[in-house]
Amino acid sequence: MDRFVIEGGVPLKGEVRVAGAKNAVLKMMAAAILTDEPVLLRNVPRISDVAIMRETMADIGFGWTDVDEHTLALSDRGPEWLFVPLEAAMKMRSSFILLGPLLARHGRVIISNPGGDRIGRRPVDLHVEAMHALGAEIEYRNGYYFARAQRLRGARITFPYVTVMGTENAMLAATLADGTTVIENAALEPEVDDLIAMLGAMGARIARTAPHVIEVEGVAELGGVDHAVIGDRVEAGAGLVEDEETRMGHEGAGDEDALPLTLRKKRPFASGEAREADEAEEPGGGAAVGARARAHPRGPRLR
Repeated sequence: MDRFVIEGGVPLKGEVRVAGAKNAVLKMMAAAILTDEPVLLRNVPRISDVAIMRETMADIGFGWTDVDEHTLALSDRGPEWLFVPLEAAMKMRSSFILLGPLLARHGRVIISNPGGDRIGRRPVDLHVEAMHALGAEIEYRNGYYFARAQRLRGARITFPYVTVMGTENAMLAATLADGTTVIENAALEPEVDDLIAMLGAMGARIARTAPHVIEVEGVAELGGVDHAVIGDRVEAGAGLVEDEETRMGHEGAGDEDALPLTLRKKRPFASGEAREADEAEEPGGGAAVGARARAHPRGPRLR
């Protein structure tokens, strides 16, 4: 069994890189489905979930290239098989985030229930109900959701409790829907706002109009984007504790396109509110940090 042996008594000093947030990058990879133009993601963490999502999207028909250690390029090769198997869901529950963008762009998808074929309320029921509200027809059989829609239409979606991935799935689907979608009781997490920033740079008409309200006016198509993933606030929080104890300095994650992140001692934490049973996301709470996105040269800009 591997173990770490740590000898204390020596103050820490220097700089550490804050990796991109897992709970942001997976949803941004899914957002690449919404366009046929290239999507470039910077500050991508080197974690197994990214590799699993990459493989799952490749099976659907997306090409990918590791530009460098923390930069991922995604491109649409044309859908080959609009199917997300149980194996993907077993490896990574967040694979269900592919439901919204695949429905919005391609009008159909067969996707596994992340919890398997079980009786009773499922952890993704709110996602499915949101797609129903947008006009999708969804049938559940033998552990799989069979979903289709000619074109999604705008709707008012009110979640009974806050769900981060449910909010993001509804956002992604609504970007290409016909009309305006209002998402009420939407999640407040900074990763959600980073996804809003990325979608806006792709040409989506989307904004947070109140703390728990997100409005999306559907457009006909989205363009590519060059976007730096927000830093992981759990990792940043660990650095804050180290900073308090050892007066260690921290810098943001990378080059001019990466997330600018400054950690200051005694900076108050933002209040996260993600609470969905069995949802594969980090709990709420943590230091909110900003992000920067650039529209792809060929992509439309939000006016």
